[in-house]
Amino acid sequence: MMQDRSLERAFFEGLNINIPPYATIIELDDIYASAASIGYPAVLKPMQKGIEQEQQLTIRSQADVPLAADMLQRGPHILEATIPNAQEISVLVVKGYPQENELADQIRLFPIIETNYQQGRLMRAIAPARISDDVNDEIKRITQTVAHNVNYYGVFQLSFMITDTGNLFLRDLTPAMDRSGLVFDKAANITMFEAHLHAIAGLPLAIPKQYMATVLASFDDEQLNAIRTQWIIKSNWEFVFYHKSGRLISPAAGHVLIQASTVQDALNQLSATTIWDPARPVAPAPSRLDKNK
Repeated sequence: MMQDRSLERAFFEGLNINIPPYATIIELDDIYASAASIGYPAVLKPMQKGIEQEQQLTIRSQADVPLAADMLQRGPHILEATIPNAQEISVLVVKGYPQENELADQIRLFPIIETNYQQGRLMRAIAPARISDDVNDEIKRITQTVAHNVNYYGVFQLSFMITDTGNLFLRDLTPAMDRSGLVFDKAANITMFEAHLHAIAGLPLAIPKQYMATVLASFDDEQLNAIRTQWIIKSNWEFVFYHKSGRLISPAAGHVLIQASTVQDALNQLSATTIWDPARPVAPAPSRLDKNK
């Protein structure tokens, strides 16, 4: 169910969870027929999820529909409505086996984080997320509901979207540790890797707790020289450089972790460097279907 988008959405609907409108797509005519209810732009996604970056297509108008022909030859897809100007939210969940003399599974939630993706790449993760208490409580309620109803142990991720009018949508479930969870290397008392190992080994689970406001910012090769300068002068930043073998999955060269008294203080530190210019073009993450990568 976690790997099939159609089964996943049926699972969410069975739990009465709000999800973005979608349709099952077998051939091009299905896209034309679905556009009336879903609208443009919409995103065409493979039915079967991939752990690595997968090929997706944003269809902005009827003129883009023929571009999906090659993708549909590989199998069924879903067409999902886009949520304009939505705030991206992520929750990491760790579920462990029941302990001795306990009937219920152990379920722990990491602090809710705010994410920013561009071209399929994680650009930023912010802990804690800048959301209202009501939204925070509702996300936790939905997350607990999902966690209690999946037969899965270890760390997994739920991704949400919040509209500017306050509507909340659950976008997907990822049966793996997400890159955004690296923010907890500094933000919490336990990392997602430690939590995952405790869960699958049948050990008692710690309760994740926020230490300090922390921001993760990804950087690529073009930013490396400027990053090395910051490495020398920023005593409160942690710098993580990736091995080049990881570039098949993501073009990111590494990330920085910034602890601060508030999220805004950490964001101000990032902005002051001018390294992360919002107007700077971002190269897309490589597709696992591109044999030339």
